[in-house]
Amino acid sequence: MPARSSAVSTLTSKGQVTIPEKIRSELQLQAGDRLEWRTTSTGAIEVVKVGRDWRDLVGMLGVPTRSVSVEQMDVELADWIRRRHARR
Repeated sequence: MPARSSAVSTLTSKGQVTIPEKIRSELQLQAGDRLEWRTTSTGAIEVVKVGRDWRDLVGMLGVPTRSVSVEQMDVELADWIRRRHARR
């Protein structure tokens, strides 16, 4: 498969590489994205954006402010669905 883009980076003494802006933009990479580095049988290096892991989502919604029963969740969810579909 031919390369879509080409850019050059320099490896630092700490083993760090800056991904050129052209490549970051093309792949829509943002700070915090995870990358997997692979070597091929030909000696090439592939860098692949890794999808989010469920552990990345832990704590995203914060600490619950109240606890509710499963029955109450069912009632509130049904109300939300009714309101959502009533708008259409």
